[in-house]
Amino acid sequence: MLCVPKRTSGGGTCTCLGIRKAESSRRAKRHNVEVLGQRIGYEIHDGQLHTIKGGEQLFETDTKTKIYCVNGKDKVVISPIFEWSDKDVWDFIKGNNMPYCDLYDMGFHRIGCMFCPMASVKEKRKELELFPRFAEKVYIRAIRELMAQTGNYSNFDSPEQVFEWWISNENAADWLSNKRNQQNLFNYDNHKTF
Repeated sequence: MLCVPKRTSGGGTCTCLGIRKAESSRRAKRHNVEVLGQRIGYEIHDGQLHTIKGGEQLFETDTKTKIYCVNGKDKVVISPIFEWSDKDVWDFIKGNNMPYCDLYDMGFHRIGCMFCPMASVKEKRKELELFPRFAEKVYIRAIRELMAQTGNYSNFDSPEQVFEWWISNENAADWLSNKRNQQNLFNYDNHKTF
């Protein structure tokens, strides 16, 4: 079996991922070695594979580092640093004098897409504070073009308002309702003077 980085997949290949269970509760449910599509997971202990979620043994091992797929058609995923803690990762990076992204020095713990829908509101606000031009040049510009071409987001007043909603993690109806209620509260033109 050929072991390749994530960019290649399919039968007869082994995909190596750099995921760790410490990164999220969802990833913590995964395993060191998995056979995709069969929901079979394996853990490696003392150089031996142990089946976690049932199924037949699909591998033969002769050392800690050699794993052979018996029938050759399964997609095998191996996560060699699955058990590493954050400290293990940083010890490895610093111990090997490896370069890393400056964003970690700015307080970021995970790096992915800017303003990711999976990020917390606090993380998105921090990104907006640090990179306002990115928000304007990429996101707001794209929203503006989308609104002009498709008519999407017609309930919103502007692309900036769509972006504010996007980083709020609220559903659109609730966000718009709250926004309109706030505006009405301070709109004195609609109130009669006694």
